[in-house]
Amino acid sequence: MFSNSSTGTQVLLVLAGLTVVIAGLKAASSIVVPLLMAIFLAIISTAMLQWLQRRGLPLWAAMTLVLLLMASTLVTLGSLIGASINQFSSALPRYEAQLNALITQTTVWLG
Repeated sequence: MFSNSSTGTQVLLVLAGLTVVIAGLKAASSIVVPLLMAIFLAIISTAMLQWLQRRGLPLWAAMTLVLLLMASTLVTLGSLIGASINQFSSALPRYEAQLNALITQTTVWLG
């Protein structure tokens, strides 16, 4: 394909192609990120589902357990994140006072 092109031209074409691909992924990130997350969760769910079926559970029971486990994990993570946000927002005035004091000290030090 590149037999008549110089090495510099080949490198530029590859870099241009990479730039287009990266820009496309960035533009489609609102679609790509949830899609990749769904694929990741499906792979994990499939592994758990097959493991439970090998242990003798029927498909409906294994699927119910996997869905309950996933839902409880999401609820737990949501609760932890919510608690962290609440803790941060309650400590925010203290952080603001410390930052203002640091800015004042730096301004005095710089003259």
